[in-house]
Amino acid sequence: MADPTTVSYAQDNPALARDYDTTSDFQFEHGKRLAEELQLRGGERVLDVGAGTGRLALHLAGLVGPQGEVVAVDPLADRVALARSRASANLQVAQARAEDLGAYPDDHFDAVVLNSVFHWIADQPAALAEAWRVLRPGGRLAVNSADADRPHEFVGLLAEGLARQGVQDRRGLVPPHVINEERFGELLDRAGFVELRITPLTFHDRFQDLEHLLRWNQSSYFGNFLPHLDLNGPLQQPLREALAQRTDAQGIQLQRHLVFAWARKPART
Repeated sequence: MADPTTVSYAQDNPALARDYDTTSDFQFEHGKRLAEELQLRGGERVLDVGAGTGRLALHLAGLVGPQGEVVAVDPLADRVALARSRASANLQVAQARAEDLGAYPDDHFDAVVLNSVFHWIADQPAALAEAWRVLRPGGRLAVNSADADRPHEFVGLLAEGLARQGVQDRRGLVPPHVINEERFGELLDRAGFVELRITPLTFHDRFQDLEHLLRWNQSSYFGNFLPHLDLNGPLQQPLREALAQRTDAQGIQLQRHLVFAWARKPART
C-alpha cells in the first residue's frame, strides 16, 4: 500500500511537530511499555533514537536519574527543537539519523531505544549495526515496529472510506518499512544480537473524532500521511461513514498492532 519514494523528511514543519507533541500520547505510552523491559537503573547511559519531541527521552532521564545520561536524537529539525526545550543536565538532544550515529563512540551506551521509528527506516540493517556499535558489551536494545502481518485497524477502515469516494491510490496510508515478528528475528540475529524476545502486541486507542485521528496520523507521519489527498474536503463524509462502526458517544475506538523486540549485545568473554 505504501510507496517508499513518497516519504520525505522535508514534509515536516513546526505545526506538525507541535501537533505531534500534543497528540502522541499513544506513542509515549507504548514507548514506556517498551522501555520497561530494559529495567533501567540509576547511572546508566541510554540512547533514544527517533526521539521526536523528547517526551519518552524525558521519561527515560527520570529512570536513570541525575547520575545517568540520556541522549535523544531525531532527524527532524523541528522536532529536535521542541525536544531541546526538555533538555537538562542528564538529557542531551541532537539531530541524527538511526543509520548514522557517528557522533557517538563505540561501546558507550547501556541501552538503545527505537520507539515508533523502525518502520520508517529504509536501511534497517544499518540502523541495527549502529545500535550494536554504540552499545557496550552486554548492553540492551528495545525496538518496535508497526506489524506487517496485522495492519492498524484504521488502515482498513480509511481504505474503505477512500474506496467509497472512488480513491484507489492509497500511498502513504502505511509506513513503508513495516516488518513482522519473523523478519525482526532475522534482522536482530544477523546483526549479532542475542537473547531475543519478540512479541506482537495490540493497543486500544480512543480518538475524540475524525479530526483527532487525522491530526495524529499527519503529525506521526511527519507530513507523509496520504500527502496527495485533500482530507479536509469531500473525503470527510465517506471517512466518517467508514469509521461509524467503531464510533460511540465517547469517540472512535481503534486497535493498533505493533511488534515489540528486546535483545542484548553479547558480553565480552
